[in-house]
Amino acid sequence: MIADGDVLDLELQRHIENHDIIDFSADAAALLAEARSRITVGAGASLISSGNIVLHASAESSAVFTTNGTQLGITYASSSPTAEVIVENGALIQAGQDVAILAFAKNTLAVNTIVREEGTTANVSISYANAESVSHATVEAGATITAQNATVRAEMKIPS
Repeated sequence: MIADGDVLDLELQRHIENHDIIDFSADAAALLAEARSRITVGAGASLISSGNIVLHASAESSAVFTTNGTQLGITYASSSPTAEVIVENGALIQAGQDVAILAFAKNTLAVNTIVREEGTTANVSISYANAESVSHATVEAGATITAQNATVRAEMKIPS
């Protein structure tokens, strides 16, 4: 007695024995880019200046590339910058002039997959990209900032 699965296995084996092996070519590439920048003014810390105080975290991440394939090309890229400035509860920042708390994240992501036609019946190209940008400028409740002017700003830039 032959089970259904055995019949399929026998048919597949006969098919392989009666046909040529298919010549197949594939190129794949992956690129992961990550940048992190973090400034933390902890609880109980004091920053005191007669002039300006600037806390500036900046992170820039870039994933830009191309994969060239013959019959199949696969490209994956991920880019993720994180910039954070955190002034915790109980921290003191005292400036005679200005205080600036700035976080800036810049993310560049561009992927391409190129598959050349070389007499084949089918060519497939696949590109997948993932971009995640994080920018935080945080002054927690209970933190003290004394200055003529205070600026708290978080920015992200994604070039077009």
